[in-house]
Amino acid sequence: MGAAIKQIAIFAAVVIAIAAWAMRAPPRATDAPSTLSTQALRADYARQVRDNAPLRVQLQKKYPDVYRDLASQTRRDLGGCVVTEMMPGILRANCQ
Repeated sequence: MGAAIKQIAIFAAVVIAIAAWAMRAPPRATDAPSTLSTQALRADYARQVRDNAPLRVQLQKKYPDVYRDLASQTRRDLGGCVVTEMMPGILRANCQ
């Protein structure tokens, strides 16, 4: 009976080892592709913010109270956000 328990314990250990090996994380070649895509996303967002500057100024002049409320809701300077007018008097800020 002691030998049967040993065999079951060895079998369980082998099954656990195989399961752990199967669930391991795949090897990563490099982080270069993800870094490049992150940089591209940041550059694209920076371009969107620059292109949005005239519209931000226009919306700030047209809806000063709404713009101020939006700035207080986001708790940051809207100069680094893409601000759009969803409907007349309703502004949306995309801040990253």
